[in-house]
Amino acid sequence: MFSPGYSRPKADIEQSLFDVRTIYEHGKVFANFSRYLVSNDGSDISIDQCVYFLYPISGGKLDTETKEIRKHAESPIPSSKKICPISCAHAAATAKKVPQNELLLKASILPEESIVPQSMAYDVVLRILNRDWNPLLASRNTKEFQQMAAEVISAEKKATSTILQVNAMIKAKFPLTRVIEIKKFSKGSVLAFLTLLSEDSAPPTESDVKDFLNEQGMLRAPESLHLQATAVTFRQAEKVLSMKADQIRNWIIFGVGASLLLIATFLVCCTISRSRKARCNRFSSYQSNYPVNGYGYNVNRKCQSQMLFTQTSC
Repeated sequence: MFSPGYSRPKADIEQSLFDVRTIYEHGKVFANFSRYLVSNDGSDISIDQCVYFLYPISGGKLDTETKEIRKHAESPIPSSKKICPISCAHAAATAKKVPQNELLLKASILPEESIVPQSMAYDVVLRILNRDWNPLLASRNTKEFQQMAAEVISAEKKATSTILQVNAMIKAKFPLTRVIEIKKFSKGSVLAFLTLLSEDSAPPTESDVKDFLNEQGMLRAPESLHLQATAVTFRQAEKVLSMKADQIRNWIIFGVGASLLLIATFLVCCTISRSRKARCNRFSSYQSNYPVNGYGYNVNRKCQSQMLFTQTSC
């Protein structure tokens, strides 16, 4: 039951519950269960919406004949504002770094550091039972490949329902696990080879992922994909340094600018060298020997030495 606003709360018809544990005591049912925040009926609400929560104080007794819950003895308390469940999955866990085996005599001034969970990648092979093989699925550049990949990864919105696919299914139990790549499709009904990336603090095991996908695959609506996990292998995710387009552009501009600067410097050096040669050649026709401090001084000899120096340096 949820309330999208201040209107009367709606009841979700298709609960799609799992991990149900109930106790019946003194005319009351105490239930502990898990369910998706998105199901296939029109009265459901999406996980990315914010809702008002109702906190029942004293629930009504269960009618043993009709199996319905009677009116609550006390009115439930509504939340003062909307609550966004999706924000809980993205809350960053922080912890203070305190040295071990040391007596803490004063308040720590060490900065808070975010705890980054170790990423795990899973190579998953899914068999799509209710789709026929199309040879065009073998190429990643075809429209059929792109459509099938989108159908496997994303949830499909329809007029009266939301069809959950792999991303929505896996996030229901492992919030920080998602599909990052569809590698290829192969023949065998249709085999989908994909990669899952998990950043959960406690990454699931191979059997956890496989069993959960197969469990949810049996609860699929007729119009959705019928998936069967045939193989799941995990490996530590490699850190791939992906450069964005603007970073690549900046490196290209920097490289071109540095090249132009080197070329300009080389041209300036050559221009100075040529000007010195021209000046020496212009005065070389004048033969004038004057004593300088008792020694003979030849202008041509000086120009020749300057020309030899500039030729060697250039």
